[in-house]
Amino acid sequence: MKERFKKFFQNSKKITFTIFIGLVLLFCAILFKNNLFGDNLAGKCFGENAYATEGCETTTINACSGAYASATLGWQPFTVESTYLSDVYNYYVCVWSSVPDQLIGCSTTLGNTTTSYTWPSLIGGKQYYWKAFVSYRIYYIQGNGGVITIEQGTQETAANPFTVPNCECSSEWSCLPYHPYIYTLGYQYSGNCSQNGEIKYCARPWPPCATGSACGYYDGWGDPRIPVGYECGATGQQCQACAYYDYESGNCGGYTTMNCYYLCPAPPNSPVLLNPPYVAPDWCSNEPQQYLFQWTFSDPNAGDTQSAKQLQIATNSSFANIVYDSGKIINSSPSILSPALPTGGFTFGQTYYWRVRVWDSTDRVSSWRTGPAAFTTPSSYYPTADFTFSPDKVIIGESINFTDASSGVGITRSWTFPGGTPSTSTDQNPVVTYDSRGTKIATITVTDSGGHVCSKSANVLVNTARYEWREIAPW
Repeated sequence: MKERFKKFFQNSKKITFTIFIGLVLLFCAILFKNNLFGDNLAGKCFGENAYATEGCETTTINACSGAYASATLGWQPFTVESTYLSDVYNYYVCVWSSVPDQLIGCSTTLGNTTTSYTWPSLIGGKQYYWKAFVSYRIYYIQGNGGVITIEQGTQETAANPFTVPNCECSSEWSCLPYHPYIYTLGYQYSGNCSQNGEIKYCARPWPPCATGSACGYYDGWGDPRIPVGYECGATGQQCQACAYYDYESGNCGGYTTMNCYYLCPAPPNSPVLLNPPYVAPDWCSNEPQQYLFQWTFSDPNAGDTQSAKQLQIATNSSFANIVYDSGKIINSSPSILSPALPTGGFTFGQTYYWRVRVWDSTDRVSSWRTGPAAFTTPSSYYPTADFTFSPDKVIIGESINFTDASSGVGITRSWTFPGGTPSTSTDQNPVVTYDSRGTKIATITVTDSGGHVCSKSANVLVNTARYEWREIAPW
């Protein structure tokens, strides 16, 4: 009996010791789990602390390719600030659309050393955000070689918002919304673009085709219908066209006979200049000093009309140095004004060459028509001729005081007073009388140092007396 009790007591001590060790390990695990040892088991850039830590992630948006851009997403490595051991299994990345908030997708697992990933196919003008995830294990090794896992699972970084810039077309193309008949509307297509989160099409008008040839076109499905031979004599004639398109070979899979789609109208003729082809401005007026160029419009297509025009002015006949280009002006008037002197390279004392061209109602442009001769602008502004006189109504023999109000550089003046005394004068402010009644004309002519001459005339009313008395029969 004594031996049985002794053996029971020894077994009890072993069980108690084992339970004690287990409780200690459980307590340590709880403390570790709750970071009571001061260890950061989640890592400073992952888990809850990630939302209060800056500099953990980077987002680099790459150049667009067509309608899509890519973004390189980077993050700091997952590290555990702990006295325990840790293993990183895998990183991976997920991307969401911000508007509406929905998951776009996640990458494959990236291994345990990769800390960046380039996400493709992001639409221009759209908002996104991303997170990096890591799977890990935290553990320690017992003295006997056994492994005790303290924690394992997945942690994530903070959400990182970003906006992809619009993916635009090249300069000669416009980013247009999709239209099922974009081809038959007169546009050609070259890839995609994206704006404000919407996929669109890079398109531009078809260039003008040769005179008399049939224009190739596409049907509503985008299949080509380009006439074989590409020549038709008139609208309605028949030609061979592609019946269906073979996408595997990239060629027409079969031809059929059909009517020509339409004929390209001929461009307008070069403008026919009037005689004189231009009108110089009234240099002595106060209006903007602009040349007026004039022509008549003609077109081989009966009934066609002018829709636009363009003027170029250059300092040489080859137009290698153009000082003014109006650009394409939408206007049907067969005339155009130069800029007012002086404007930029269009200035005083220069000889200039000029040419015009026009567009018709189908937006086809004529060849240039060059002016038959150059023109030379004056060396400077013309003087301004002006004067006043007082009184404005006089009687025969009464003196009238004329006052010169002209302006200009180095001007001289001359007056004419037909029927007056004196009849001419070079004084600045002459005094004149008239010996007969009626409306008289007074004129001043001024000449500046550059030889530019301007004149101004005014009517002077001369009466026999200030008041005239008439006898009126009594009533």
